[in-house]
Amino acid sequence: MEGAPPDPCGTAPGCPFHDRCPHRVDRCAVESPVLSPLSPEHEVACWQPLPPVRFRGRRETEEAQQ
Repeated sequence: MEGAPPDPCGTAPGCPFHDRCPHRVDRCAVESPVLSPLSPEHEVACWQPLPPVRFRGRRETEEAQQ
C-alpha cells in the first residue's frame, strides 16, 4: 500500500488505512475493523480482507538483497 503508515496515536474514527486503501468501503471511514482470523496462521483487521497469498520461492525483500 502506497503512502506513509498511519499515526499510531491517531484518534480518528474508522480504519487508520481508509484514506489510502484501494479496497475501502463507507464503513471503513466510521468503524474500526476488529482482528479476525483469515487463515490458520494469519489474522487481519479489515472489512474487505483479501485472501492470503502463499509465497513460492524467495520473497521480494530476499531478492532485493542479492
